[in-house]
Amino acid sequence: MASSRWVPVAVVIAAVSACSPAAAGHPRLRQVPLADVGLPCSVTSRGDSVYVTTALTRRVGPPERSLVRRIDVRTGRLTSVLGSTSAGHTADGWPAGEASLGPSCGIALDQAGDILVSDSALNEHGQIFGYNRVRVLAAAGGVGYGRSMTAGYVYTIAGGLHSGYSGDDGRAVDALLRVPSGLAVDPYGNVAVADSYNNRIRVVAERSGTFFGQQMQPGDIYTVAGNGIYGYSGDGGPGSRAAVATSEVDTGAPETPIVTDRSGNILFGTAFRGDGRVRLVAESTGTFYGLPMRAGYVYTIAGGGSRYSLGDELGEGELSVGSGLGVVTGLAVDGAGNIVVTTLYQAWVAAEHTGQYYGQTMTAGHFYHLAGRPANVQTAVTNGMGDGVPESQASFDTLSGVSVDSDGNVVLADLTRVRVIAARSGTYYGMHMIRGDVYTIAGVFKRL
Repeated sequence: MASSRWVPVAVVIAAVSACSPAAAGHPRLRQVPLADVGLPCSVTSRGDSVYVTTALTRRVGPPERSLVRRIDVRTGRLTSVLGSTSAGHTADGWPAGEASLGPSCGIALDQAGDILVSDSALNEHGQIFGYNRVRVLAAAGGVGYGRSMTAGYVYTIAGGLHSGYSGDDGRAVDALLRVPSGLAVDPYGNVAVADSYNNRIRVVAERSGTFFGQQMQPGDIYTVAGNGIYGYSGDGGPGSRAAVATSEVDTGAPETPIVTDRSGNILFGTAFRGDGRVRLVAESTGTFYGLPMRAGYVYTIAGGGSRYSLGDELGEGELSVGSGLGVVTGLAVDGAGNIVVTTLYQAWVAAEHTGQYYGQTMTAGHFYHLAGRPANVQTAVTNGMGDGVPESQASFDTLSGVSVDSDGNVVLADLTRVRVIAARSGTYYGMHMIRGDVYTIAGVFKRL
């Protein structure tokens, strides 16, 4: 890969003109213009809200800053909740609308309603410039992540200006990170961080206790997976000895996707030499996803078939482990515990339980196609089209994030748009939707 690129959104920005979707005029689609949201990269949801990080595009060069936007699940109304379109303030302790947020490709919500984002750096010609930190927009006043906060203001909870690797077992705000991307919050309030260019998964503790086999203290940071080597090794062993490919050296992935499940396990996506995997760090000892696991150990729970270098060509109904999974760009866990996985152009479901999901009969431990087309059938004409059509006919530009909203709809960050696969027929995001069809809820279709 060429080294002249910016992180975490792995696209080259050019001067482009917006195109109308092919489905314009479709009776089920919204008949008012949607706002240009730039480049959505990561998405999360809770209750009646979907939150998405969007990089602001420029006429020339990569984006310099991002916004966090909220989309109302009922009305589809779009509002900005964090970040400034002007210079803004990079220091802590500023109101959300005045804070400057660099290119961001990680977002999560904690139990208190705080919004956490990765405030990442620019990578130009192999050099990293800017901040390498995780920040929080406090929903209420009080103490969180080891520091005092005021509601509506923005604070750093891990990392800072400089890039590097240090600080384990100490205060997270004194630690060094190197391009943090994916974020997740476990059921105990601890924040999992994909420290991408350090090839590590780290945790900022919110409370005292033993997690992932380590004793943790509030506000401190710990590595739970990764030895710093870009590669793949260590399944069935301690996380600290495993090689995890979380940097995007040869994947093209906009971020390292990461999510926690209801048991507190951390799931993260990797791709090494075209070998895409969903790997897991076990929070506690037990049986998860059909495998006996030990606290703090790493396991592969999907992918690893090593069969496709561009790889979105999974076989329907294959076993999750050992399947030919390509570059993993997004992860979510739905209400039934199934894992929703996105690759560059497709969405898949790894069934955790046997039953009816997304209109299909699924068997536990197997993979099923949800939407999109393989890379080898994408064309300049079909790429990214297909609003208001069944998921089997839809196609995507470049998927970079996924979430499942409170109604079970699958929400996707698709290059310049936020799109939804309707879980059932009804009115969502201010428009009538048919079960299984794909809709754009924010952004406009562009060729980049």
